[in-house]
Amino acid sequence: MKHMIVLALALAMSLSAVAQQAASADQPATREDVVRMMEATGIHSQYEQMQTAMLEQVKELFPTTEDEHLTAAQRAKIKDITARMIAEIMNAYPVSDAINDIVPIYQKHFTRAYVSAITAFYLSPAGHKFVHQMPEITSEYMAIVVPKMQQRTKPIMDRYRKEFDDALKTTPGTGQSTPKPSK
Repeated sequence: MKHMIVLALALAMSLSAVAQQAASADQPATREDVVRMMEATGIHSQYEQMQTAMLEQVKELFPTTEDEHLTAAQRAKIKDITARMIAEIMNAYPVSDAINDIVPIYQKHFTRAYVSAITAFYLSPAGHKFVHQMPEITSEYMAIVVPKMQQRTKPIMDRYRKEFDDALKTTPGTGQSTPKPSK
């Protein structure tokens, strides 16, 4: 009889432990869990790379100092304006704000157990290699993809540019051609 009581207690404790583990696996990830995971993924360097790529695109929209028609004073002024703009853009949405915005999204989609498993992967040798190789892999991939996309989208862009030009040649609401200004 004594063995039955001990066996029943052991079974009850085992079931309790299993139930607690199952319950903890379904617990939502805490902010600290998600931040730890993001740090393990190298979020800071990834964010800086993203900002740098965005800045390169923004720079293309503005005048450069390479224009041979500019005076030295104009080049200096453009260089100064560009430097101030870049500094302001870099500070407009710091990585800490990005992390604050994304943490609740991760918490919505991943339990604490999943976040712990993902963090463990990124802290492992394979995870470290993955994080360190991704910029190079992405760069190599982009070197292949960007020219292909440019080549494939150019005819599409040209066709739509012609449609836009044709649409702008008519007077709105009348369908009649807009007269060209005389010189």
